[in-house]
Amino acid sequence: MNVSAKFVRGVAVSAGLLLLFCGCTSTVEKKDAAAAESKKEEANKKLNIGNVSSISADSLRESAEKYMDNILNGLKDGNRALFTSNMIDEMKAETSKELFSALVEKLKNERGTYISREFLGALYQGPFVKCVWKAKFDKEAAKNETPEQKANREKLGNDTMLQLLLGEVDGKLLVFGFQFN
Repeated sequence: MNVSAKFVRGVAVSAGLLLLFCGCTSTVEKKDAAAAESKKEEANKKLNIGNVSSISADSLRESAEKYMDNILNGLKDGNRALFTSNMIDEMKAETSKELFSALVEKLKNERGTYISREFLGALYQGPFVKCVWKAKFDKEAAKNETPEQKANREKLGNDTMLQLLLGEVDGKLLVFGFQFN
């Protein structure tokens, strides 16, 4: 099943990097983004998107777990190649060393150290599937935290929702986007 280039581009960019890296942009960045957008449109015309509904649930979950492991381990180890290993080419190209370093730092500062995750399920959305986990991260307490503050922080919990958007390109399951909430 072929999907229009605009739809694929929109999913790959919007659901992937845009959800993680939002903020202000300059005029120069907008011009650079427009040029990159044009290149992506050309690349997307060549994609042959399949329908993931034909993949067995066990096979899908096995791949999703492996891909999420690669993303999390890549972030933990600062290994950009591992982090992007299962992503579509457009996401790989957009994940510069600088962007990756910023993501590693942001995750470390905002979430802390990854501890564990529990698979919650998969949502089939047209030619894509979104896999969802509940994850635990441990953010170290501030050095000046009182015992009462520490007890309160531990009571509140620290669940994070992980999402991975997968699609099939030329017969291979790939990451089109991910998000940590």
